[in-house]
Amino acid sequence: MTGQPFSAPADVLIIGSGPAGWTAAIYAARANLRTVVFTGSGRNGLPGGQLMMTTEVENFPGFDEGVIGPDLMERMKRQALRFGVVTIEADVTRVEFSQRPFVVIAATSDGEEQYAGRSVIVATGASPLWLGLPSEARLRGRGVSSCATCDGFFFRGEAVGVVGGGDSALEEALYLARHASAVTVIHRRDQLRASKIMQDRARAHPAIQWALNKEVVEILGDRRVEGVRLRDTKTGEESVLPLQGLFVAIGHRPNTELFRGQLELDGDGYLITHRHTQTSIPGVFAAGDVADRRYRQAITAAATGAMAALDAEEFLTGERWTDWGDGQSLATQETSTYTPLAVIDSAAAPAVPEPIMTSPQRPRVVMYTTSWCPDCHAAKRYLGRLGIAYEEINIEETPGAAMLVEQWSGGYRTVPTFDINGTIIVDFNRDALDRALQSHRAASQVDQSD
Repeated sequence: MTGQPFSAPADVLIIGSGPAGWTAAIYAARANLRTVVFTGSGRNGLPGGQLMMTTEVENFPGFDEGVIGPDLMERMKRQALRFGVVTIEADVTRVEFSQRPFVVIAATSDGEEQYAGRSVIVATGASPLWLGLPSEARLRGRGVSSCATCDGFFFRGEAVGVVGGGDSALEEALYLARHASAVTVIHRRDQLRASKIMQDRARAHPAIQWALNKEVVEILGDRRVEGVRLRDTKTGEESVLPLQGLFVAIGHRPNTELFRGQLELDGDGYLITHRHTQTSIPGVFAAGDVADRRYRQAITAAATGAMAALDAEEFLTGERWTDWGDGQSLATQETSTYTPLAVIDSAAAPAVPEPIMTSPQRPRVVMYTTSWCPDCHAAKRYLGRLGIAYEEINIEETPGAAMLVEQWSGGYRTVPTFDINGTIIVDFNRDALDRALQSHRAASQVDQSD
């Protein structure tokens, strides 16, 4: 199915809606190029990028008193829309870069749709890395998290740990210190990589403690986190640190699985650029963390977004100096898929203040959220596009809601969590939501036929 927003192929298709994607959109649209941005809905990277998981941003120029990460992204989006940028709120599932114009296939509520473009800017960003421990995978959502602003509220008055030594880790620690009784920063070296100002703030906070030269070898607990086993990286001695939550902030992996086999990647999956921001295929450009393994800052992502748009304009118009030549597709590897943390049928119904009205054709959908949860915002947009009415319960504002969610979800301590007519879905996953909604529709049709 073709979903072209223009009568002819777009001039620039931008995949991603972080600082790089929106800045590229602003520059491209101001150059009078027909520009489309695929914002995504969470499957191939976070809509809005990593800033959606950030509280206050103090080092982005123009904001002398700082700016909240999601607010900054909303401003960038509004600025792009002002110049006529078209947005497609859907996940890109496939790309075809072996033909001209290029083709981008996106999954919408009506099925897959194809979009043609004369050039493409890849700005899919990066996703958090995990420790890779079996116990980490088993306890993810049960005390193990990568988003303090999403899940920190569950740990009020409890002891938590943060793994990592960079700015992101210390920002997580400082946020968690608002809720937790104690926050221990666990880092495998004796020196932190974070900026001096972040180190000074963290070291001055009375609730933040330090476990340096330590690495996590096991996360303890059966159905929820009860502690971590640490190994001293110098002596090899092991010890146990009691904790109720563990937040992992050890870096990110570029979201490039979609492009394996079509664009050249390095050994860690970052897009390789050749002439300026050009990838291995002329007309396809890279911007932001998807190609930046060194700086990984919002401002540098925005800068490369501007560069990619200028390079795309040059490629399309030939008004500057570069000979773009021919490129080749080099990398081939298998892709991976994402699954929700849990789908639980016939769970005990939670207590809710004012249940929404339901009917045989209308499923009862309750979504539990927190204010700064990016996946919650993505889920709300997705349900809105489907025309599904839902009740939102913010666990930060509803007394006892966090404890109830943990109880009837079987011990999970993460949002978003959904209750769809008694089927509990932990974490935002479009396929799981679709299956639960379709199951309700099928059941209602059987009931009506009896």
